[in-house]
Amino acid sequence: DDDDDDDEWQWTSKELDLVHGSHDAHFFLNTYTTRYVRKETWPGCRTHSESFLCDIQGDVSGRGFEADKTPIGKPSSNGWLFHFGRGARANLNWHHRRYPNRTFIITENGWGNASKGALADDLRDVVRCSYFRDYITNISAAAVDDHVNVAGYFAWSLLDNYEWADGFETRFGIVHVDYQTQRRTPKLSATYFKRHITHTSSLQQTRVLPPCEGHHRDFPLAFTAPSDYYVI
Repeated sequence: DDDDDDDEWQWTSKELDLVHGSHDAHFFLNTYTTRYVRKETWPGCRTHSESFLCDIQGDVSGRGFEADKTPIGKPSSNGWLFHFGRGARANLNWHHRRYPNRTFIITENGWGNASKGALADDLRDVVRCSYFRDYITNISAAAVDDHVNVAGYFAWSLLDNYEWADGFETRFGIVHVDYQTQRRTPKLSATYFKRHITHTSSLQQTRVLPPCEGHHRDFPLAFTAPSDYYVI
């Protein structure tokens, strides 16, 4: 009915009865990167300020909104992925506040970049290794220090593979795949997982994970967000 176009949709009592109690309190979260967001001036936000219709109109950027476009963290070659581990902790805390008493499972988290050409260079993936180290440390901090119930973590990905719109150009695997021969070779990040991560039974924040081989512990961040920007 055209007369009802402006009416807000509401659940019926039958629909509420149908979904009530159907969620088992587990929240599955894919998290890869962090971006700056600022409020859009879409007129609908004045009447739908709490609606996803307003949220999706937000202005999003991994390189800030200033003229110099300083990235929020180390950028990947694929254009959308930035290394900013603190964003994962902030993300979990936001969802924890928004959806209390939930058990969180990180179902995807990883770093992808283009092949460097030489196999030896691809295998020494200190950037990917450091990404995992930083994100797992921050996720652990959310669990132990912030009391977010994090029950599991899955890295993306075990193997280099066909990555959606990126095809074979972007590699996310901790195991290198030669696409011509299908030969699999573990990268430095796979060795790091074996030595420092996969043998643990729970997330810990009692010590910082050791740095990856020949790599600085932290990425310097030169960009400071103005007060009207938000890191999510």
